[in-house]
Amino acid sequence: MRSVAAVVALVICVHAGLWALLQRQHAVANIDAPLASISYSPYARSQHPDYGDRPTPEQIRADLKILSPYTQAIRTYSATGGVELVPPIAAQLGLKVTLGIWIDKNEARNEREIQSAIALARRYSNINAIVVGNESTLRADKTVDELIHAFKAAWASRDVAAVVLTGAGDKAFCAGGDVKERAETGGYGETEWGTFEIERLHRIIRDIPKPVIAAVNGVAYTGAFRRGQSQPSAPM
Repeated sequence: MRSVAAVVALVICVHAGLWALLQRQHAVANIDAPLASISYSPYARSQHPDYGDRPTPEQIRADLKILSPYTQAIRTYSATGGVELVPPIAAQLGLKVTLGIWIDKNEARNEREIQSAIALARRYSNINAIVVGNESTLRADKTVDELIHAFKAAWASRDVAAVVLTGAGDKAFCAGGDVKERAETGGYGETEWGTFEIERLHRIIRDIPKPVIAAVNGVAYTGAFRRGQSQPSAPM
């Protein structure tokens, strides 16, 4: 019985030794200076702007005082619902703000988000960038038609100096089309013109008289590869 226990113990030790030898070792990053940016949402507990429970200035100030020694900037994901309080408080603490605009299927709210972001950017010089609809493509909220309309609006607006086209999340830049729609129906859904107008989108990206940057944050598949080639790339 003792010999069996000894053999089992020996096998366990050998396995543990092999596991330790074969594992890739990763050293913890040595961060001697504040981070370039940290994502921030001011909502605590079950707070939700749609239910009238919004963060207070005191709550945001307390959060940012904790974060300020560790970062140079913060990234938000909305410009309304209480998040519009973030830029002025961040400015008081010496923090830059990358301001998000939340885009979904509620067009009235989308317009409020856009107008709020424009007003905030005009008023507060610590806003260093605006990110529009970061997650909308991942959720399939926006179609090719809507992207075309967005580029037309950017073309016409004097408030837009440049356009940054990026993907949502960290999985890929773009799959080239709505893969879920393609799998379910064999196509890419209805469009205003009755066809999948990806070439129309490519043309307006090339022709818009403003800088367009492809912030390629991951793999670009099929048509998305061409979309990225339509403008200069900025690796993320």
